[in-house]
Amino acid sequence: MNKILFLIILFLSPIALAEVNLKKFSIEGISIGDSVADYFPGREITKNIVKQADLTDEFYVAHFNKHESFSQFDQIYFVINPSTDNVLFPIEGMSAFIDFKQDIQKCFDQKDYFFKQIINIYKEEINKKLIDINTAIKPHPSDLTGKSTYEHTDIKFPNGFIRIACYDMQAHSGTNDALILDFFTEDVDRWLHNEVGKS
Repeated sequence: MNKILFLIILFLSPIALAEVNLKKFSIEGISIGDSVADYFPGREITKNIVKQADLTDEFYVAHFNKHESFSQFDQIYFVINPSTDNVLFPIEGMSAFIDFKQDIQKCFDQKDYFFKQIINIYKEEINKKLIDINTAIKPHPSDLTGKSTYEHTDIKFPNGFIRIACYDMQAHSGTNDALILDFFTEDVDRWLHNEVGKS
């Protein structure tokens, strides 16, 4: 019995115990696991909490638009864990936006910049095959003509997820081109997929 248990642990451990240090990458100097209270006053955080339809209260989401402390992004959504013993209101997810109006090439240039930055930060983990990277181009569901598209690169860690996407929106859609950089822990990624998937 003990030998069987040992073998199970042995075979599972490379996946189950492999974790990537998510704090190595930051958005506007803010990393996963940081306390949101270290960057914004409590009153400002409370004011910017937004209720997300179809999502439970397992996490809170605070939206900051054109904040004075932002130098790269126009707006960021922070996913905050309200209950933890280690850090006061730790950030477990970020979704950051840059508006490019109708300039998709600038968006692609910025997407390449962030991708190279991430690859450089996590090159050791990539060499160890702890990270899966996939790129795809898909039609945007809001444009029924199929002419608006988005190109996304997914970077999957054992304990987290980054997606960098450029949205190439046609003028008739009424929506600007934009870059969105999502960075979530595994728990937030599960929360988003499970809850939205139920609706």
